Amino acid sequence: MGMYDTFWGTYTCLHCGKEVEFEEQTKDFECLLEDFKLGDYVDRGNRSYFYEFTYECPECHAETDLSIGIKKGQYVGVFLKGDAKRMDPEELENIEDGYQRKREYEKMCADKLGCETAGGRFDKLVALKPGDTLRVLETDWKILEAYYEEPRKGIMSMLHHPTLVYRAESEGVSRIITASVNPVMSKLYYRVFEGDLEHSEFVEWLAEHNPKRYAREPGSVLKEIPDGGVIWTADEVSTESGHRFFDMEKEMLGDGDGRGVTKDGDGMAKKPTRAIMYRNLEGDVEDLLSYVEHIEKQREEAWERVREWNKDSEIQQAEDKVKAAYKKLSRGFAPDDDQWEQIEKWEKKHAEKYHKPPKTKEITKKLLNGPNYSYQFEYSPIGTLGSVVCTVCAEKAMRNSLDSMSRYNELMERYNAHFSFGEV
Repeated sequence: MGMYDTFWGTYTCLHCGKEVEFEEQTKDFECLLEDFKLGDYVDRGNRSYFYEFTYECPECHAETDLSIGIKKGQYVGVFLKGDAKRMDPEELENIEDGYQRKREYEKMCADKLGCETAGGRFDKLVALKPGDTLRVLETDWKILEAYYEEPRKGIMSMLHHPTLVYRAESEGVSRIITASVNPVMSKLYYRVFEGDLEHSEFVEWLAEHNPKRYAREPGSVLKEIPDGGVIWTADEVSTESGHRFFDMEKEMLGDGDGRGVTKDGDGMAKKPTRAIMYRNLEGDVEDLLSYVEHIEKQREEAWERVREWNKDSEIQQAEDKVKAAYKKLSRGFAPDDDQWEQIEKWEKKHAEKYHKPPKTKEITKKLLNGPNYSYQFEYSPIGTLGSVVCTVCAEKAMRNSLDSMSRYNELMERYNAHFSFGEV
């Protein structure tokens, strides 16, 4: 798919009434993997317009046509497409810069849960020691324990980001705080989680699937930091993954002639051995197998719940509710039984008089002179009136009326092409 940017926002589904958080990927901007939220300036051309897209509700799967309002380059609102068509984007009003991000940050500070980016570019990652104070999310946290994540040797280690892990406390609230480095962006991130260090296995996190809970990166282990100090500098972080890959590749291929090729006793080149690679992957495979086992267990539990639901009378009750709702809906928008009988009599009489089948022994799939009926409902002060129109005769009347409405009504009456069955 390549690079893109992402709009984030919310709307209310017209079908089920649920508030939906959408994630709309777009290639209409600079495609730098940027996140656009309400109040962000997304268009550097200072333009005003609507960005249109369609989003599917994850609850009922109904699609809704939406428009994002851009006023002088700023993301200022989310509107239904039909409403946006009647609006002038120049008349939209600009809002507080970074509005959604500020509201989200305020909530994270109140809950003492979430993520915060350290200001400026990353220079060095310093480990604090127990007793030190760390300020994150507008809260001063007292460090109780200090660790760092050590990745297991193998391919998974190449994806590991240097991370410090603290167990901290503030005003009786206990949290797990991580300090991790993104070497690509040269940024330091602080994240505040629930949970504890004793239950931080990645597989346990998958079982609960709680994004607010801390989990170690797959295959890593926690190592205690007895004293504070510089752990990684920016240069070390950016090259650490490359060193891990180089060391693994060198160990895997052997020394040989310096190009990773070993030679046998006769001087013939041999293929590099993969034994070291498989040995390093053993732990990673164990993690994957544990995950697969967990998924299988979840699948069995889900099937057990389905079997129980099939035995439950709630299914029948739900069906009764649907039938009752359909019956109630039908009373407002469809003819009743007596009206259907009148309609069928009129249609039969109309077809016999104005749409006689051709006199032929050959049975055709479609009668050339056959009728075609349209059901219409019109609102009036006395209620909703229903009628049936033969569209074949209506088209014939239109062709012969020469754009005269009185002539058209006269022909419709002559062809008996309209039948009103009363209030519905």
